[in-house]
Amino acid sequence: MLQNAIRAAVLAASLLIPVQGTAFAHQKDVVFLQFEFGEYRYPEPAWAAGGISCKGGWRIVDKRGFHDVAPIECHGRTFTYSAWWRDEVFKVYVDSASGRILGVGPS
Repeated sequence: MLQNAIRAAVLAASLLIPVQGTAFAHQKDVVFLQFEFGEYRYPEPAWAAGGISCKGGWRIVDKRGFHDVAPIECHGRTFTYSAWWRDEVFKVYVDSASGRILGVGPS
């Protein structure tokens, strides 16, 4: 009975120890590209690659249904674009780190 308890404790302890497997070690060099915004890109988030470019933000705003998109300011944490939506001009604010549209306001 004591031997079964010891075996169970050893088995439980071995399951808690992280195992460094080599099965997935080769996948570090594999890169899967995604097709997004009319071009192939790496699947990592924009902030991991250092943020988006001004042109990248323009593409994001354009692909969200706005037209005649023009950059107003592409410096700092928030990029600002002027864009048309249903016959009205708006300012569109895009997070330069993530590429997420933060808000839309009157022009």
